[in-house]
This record gives sequence, C-alpha cells and structure tokens, in this order.
Amino acid sequence: MSNVKIIVLAFLLILIPKTISSQENICDCCSYSSLQYQQDYDEIFNPSLMKSYGFKEVMVKTESKSALDSIYSNKYREMKFKFNDNGLVVLKTHYNRMGKPHSTYELKRNRYGKVSQQIFNYIDSLEQKASFFSSEIIDYTYDTRKKLIKIKERDYKGDILPDKKAKYTQLRYDSKDRIIKVINHRNYNNISSFSITEYEYSNDSLSSTFQIIRDEKLSASGKNKYDDNWKEVSSTLYNEDLKSYAFQYYYEYDNDERLIKFQSISGPGSFSECPENDSFIDIYTYDINGFLSSIEHRFAGNICKMTFEYQ
Repeated sequence: MSNVKIIVLAFLLILIPKTISSQENICDCCSYSSLQYQQDYDEIFNPSLMKSYGFKEVMVKTESKSALDSIYSNKYREMKFKFNDNGLVVLKTHYNRMGKPHSTYELKRNRYGKVSQQIFNYIDSLEQKASFFSSEIIDYTYDTRKKLIKIKERDYKGDILPDKKAKYTQLRYDSKDRIIKVINHRNYNNISSFSITEYEYSNDSLSSTFQIIRDEKLSASGKNKYDDNWKEVSSTLYNEDLKSYAFQYYYEYDNDERLIKFQSISGPGSFSECPENDSFIDIYTYDINGFLSSIEHRFAGNICKMTFEYQ
C-alpha cells in the first residue's frame, strides 16, 4: 500500500454496510480496502486497456468459502464501477449483502484525468440519490506537476470551510516526487488537532523511515522498503512505545509491475472489528489480456473471492 493510498485510506475511512448473517461475516466490508479506499483506481483498472477494449462498466461479485466449506457460497453483488471514454472510473456503486444498492461515490475529474472531487451519496433501490441524506463532498487539489497536495472535506451543506474549521490533509514532496511530509488537521468543537508525518529516504538502501507527531508529541514511527522502481515492498508501523509493531505490510509484483500479493499482519494486542483482525493475504490474478480477474482475500483458512465482470 503506497504512502498516498495509506493517506487516502485514513482520510476516507467511513462506515459502510455491515453483514447480515454470521455466514457472511467472513466477508465483512473491511476485507476489501483494496477496492474501497482508492484515489482514482488507475492501478486496479488500467485506463489505456479499458479504453482500448471499450469497457464502460465492471461488476464485482463476491463469494465466500469458510475453513469448513469445500465449495464457494453466498455469491452476491459487491460493487459496480462505471468508466468514461478515457477508461477512468467516474462512479462506484456499493451493494449490501443482499445485493441491493446502498451508496455511490462519484469521481469528478479535471482536464488531466485526476480526481478533483468525490461525492458520496446514499441511494435507493432504483440507484437514485436518497433525498433524506445530504451528500458528502471531498475536494482534491494538485500542484503544477499534477501531484496531489491537498484533500479537504466540505461541511454537510456542501459548503467549503476555511482550513481552520475543516478536516483536511496536506502533502509535500521532494524533488523526486516522493512524499516527505503529511499534515492531517481535524477540528472538534472549534479546537484544532494536528498530526504530522515526516519521511526520510535512503537512496542507497531503497528505504525510508517516518515519524508521526500528534499534537507536538511523537506517537508512532515506521519504516518502508522499496524495489528498484521505488515500488513499496514492505512497511512496518510501530506502536507508541516505538518498539512493538502495530502493523506490517508486504507486497509482491509480477514482471509487469502489477500487484499480485498483499499481506497484512497485525501486531500483538491489535484489535479490529473485522473478522480477519487485519491479518490476511490478498491474491490478485489477471487474465491473458491483462485485466484484473479476481482478488482472493484469505485469512484463518477462509476465502472471500471477488470476481470482475467487464462490459
């Protein structure tokens, strides 16, 4: 999970639909951060491939197999993606565990194809906006090099707030376009709270270290390792004691630099509401044309398999 993805994940974390039975709990919503928390999905759905084949929609379906099962069961709609003429995601629809529409994320894009705004809405059975809920709007700002430099949330009316009253994240880069500083700002009852993450890179060891300062106190630290293309291959986040780890992440890529395996390991004492408790392995497979065909989410002998149908 790249630095930007982790930042977007932390910023966009919201409540999404819970499961409806113990059998389906093995495929809880948290299992699919690979598809839930993305900025633009370009690494999941290659825009040039989508455009060349003329695909406008991808349906994602999920089926589960517990450690006691021999076959998959409970197949249902998980998500649906819609694409523009340039092969870029412009709408994502979520479904609940009954396969009924639940919510949408609309991605507005600028002239360079970058996401400039995300609009979240709850929807009804006809996939129309539910009028009794307000939209949740997030704006994205880029620098002249087209690098993301700010993510900012609007208020419940859709109005832009001054920074001192807003929830936002700012990013700063070095001359090699690597993130060197992330500033997260929150405001509760007109009281501002900051956390600042700073990165230092070693070109010789293809690694980086980072520290998280929360309200002027060191709260956590970590380290990342990269391959020769500066794609992340491992990441460790340490707890407040700066000795025991909270999470460890590992990545594997194929010869085309596509992600084929992601492993998450939670540290001692870590707790999550999700059944895999943040310790799992995601296996990515691709078809002969290069399209992502499935993601298998594996933990404790259970498998939640997402399959991708292109139209």
